[in-house]
Amino acid sequence: MLKLVGDALKKAGAQGLAVADLNPLLHRQYGHGITTLGFKTWHAFLAAHPDRFVCDPRGKAAKVRLKPA
Repeated sequence: MLKLVGDALKKAGAQGLAVADLNPLLHRQYGHGITTLGFKTWHAFLAAHPDRFVCDPRGKAAKVRLKPA
């Protein structure tokens, strides 16, 4: 799933992707939702991988980006 999220963020570019858009996007494209990963929210999943993702603070406008190399 890390690769799928990473691929989606690469497509989104430097501006990132709204955290709220992850579930519909990944569910539609790959048939996976956040609950299949054992997390209740995407923000929790992303925060569990700080080596890969940079998240805005929680909120409606929160975005996620790939961590710079």
